Parts: sequence; structure tokens; C-alpha cells
Amino acid sequence: ATVVPPQPININMCSAADLQSIPGVGAVLAGRIVEERPYDSLEDVVLVKGVSTNVMHVLRQRSAVVIASNNNLTESDWSNITALDINNCDEELLLQLSGVGPKIAERIVSSRPFDYIDDLREIKGIGASLFEKIDALCIVSSPVTQDMQAEFVEEDTWFSEGVFENPSFESNTTLPQVANPVMSLVAYEAAVDQEIRRRIPLLLSGWLVAIAIIIGLFLLKNYGYISITLPW
Repeated sequence: ATVVPPQPININMCSAADLQSIPGVGAVLAGRIVEERPYDSLEDVVLVKGVSTNVMHVLRQRSAVVIASNNNLTESDWSNITALDINNCDEELLLQLSGVGPKIAERIVSSRPFDYIDDLREIKGIGASLFEKIDALCIVSSPVTQDMQAEFVEEDTWFSEGVFENPSFESNTTLPQVANPVMSLVAYEAAVDQEIRRRIPLLLSGWLVAIAIIIGLFLLKNYGYISITLPW
């Protein structure tokens, strides 16, 4: 069977529903991305609140920012602009890019697969000016592994699967254990941080009690109420 990669999404013109089809992007985050448009570069999306490193990784594979060179383009024209997936398109489609001839198209195909758009700079014949022309019109798509999808945390939610054990400080001195291995690593780190914060006041109070006892003993000895003989 032929595997058909997902159609790249134009971040500047797609709907919030289209954005939600991207793993890790929920309704709230999609709304924020739409509100901050237009974007001059795909990297500008990282400035949107809630866009994590993992989400940006998927956005680079599944979306693009298309900038029109003509300010008179209508919304209909924008919606018809589709980013070209350089990992899956054929030479005929590559030839539609301004400045790309048969030789360069052949080199692009023979150099696949690419991990990032910037990898095109390594292709002989693609200089800075040509890359600037085709950068916004191309995208690199690659399958997202299940392991990466398990790392996504939706907005302010700590975790969607798994629970933490709740050990008491007196009976268990280890950090919280993961009861469900499917739980997000990010959620686990957040819980560890919370546990450390919970135990800091207990540690400080223990030190204060110890210091108070030492001072008390010193005062009692100084006033002659007790006698302390040191072993040395």
C-alpha cells in the first residue's frame, strides 16, 4: 500500500480545527495560534504561549508559513497556496518553484530524505537568494513516533494518564514513583519538583530545631545548670 503523508498546513490561513489535527495542539492552543497571526516565519509560532519544543517539532513537519510577495492576494488566493513537501514530491512539482531547474530538482530528489528545510542549503546550486525564495513554500514532513506523542502535555494539564504514589515523609524517603509507565515524562518531572518543594520546609524546620537545642545546651552549660564533658 502507498503511504500518503499528511497535507502540510498553512499556519497563516488554516482554521483552528485544522490546527487541532496536529498532535499536541488542543482547542485553546489552536485559538492562540490563530489570534497571533500573521507570522513572518514558522519559528515565530514558538512565541505563542503553550507551544512547547515537541509541538514545534511537529509543526515544522506538518505546517508552513507562506508569505505572499504580492500584497493584493485575496483570502481565496492564500487558501490555495500549499506548501510543497520536499521529502515526497516529484521533480515535476519541484520545477514549479521559482528558480528551481531540472538539475536542482534532480539533486533535491537524490539527496532525500531531509530532516530540516535548512538542509536544502547543502544542495549545489541553492544559494542564499534561491533558498530565501523557496523556504516559505517548502516543508519537510516525517512520521511522528508514538514515543514523542506520549510526551505531549495539553496546556496546563500535568498528565492525562497514570497516577503518582503518595508516600509519606516519615515512612518513605524516596521520590514519587511512576505507577503507570505511559505517564508523561514532563508530568513526572513536575511531580518530582512539587515533592521537593513540599519537603524543603520540613528540612528547614529540622535544622531550626537542631540549632535551638544546641543553643539551649550552651546556655544551660554557661549558667552552670549542666556540665558537658567532651570525649577529647
